[in-house]
Amino acid sequence: MESGTAGARLILLLGPVAVAAVGAFTGEVLGYGFAFAWVVHFALMAWIAAWMRRAQPRLSGRYWRPRPWESTLYRLLGVRVYAQALRRVGWDRGLPVASRARAG
Repeated sequence: MESGTAGARLILLLGPVAVAAVGAFTGEVLGYGFAFAWVVHFALMAWIAAWMRRAQPRLSGRYWRPRPWESTLYRLLGVRVYAQALRRVGWDRGLPVASRARAG
């Protein structure tokens, strides 16, 4: 965590607790089926997006650079269809404009 802010640490530490609470509530109310999986998945995405927005970690390692074959693989796996579905539900509204351009 480059910035070392207390807010980023708080989000990083309390995020799993919040996700677990939301997941447990959803599971008890709606059952541990599709709705549970969907809510927990989006809660996890919101948690890590909030942390990354606050901490702004440098992702400069070799691991983060896409390899030449990756775009073809992701296209075959249907990532673009999934990205369109996320845009339809408004997931990218919280992202800065530059991030949305890169994602798209």
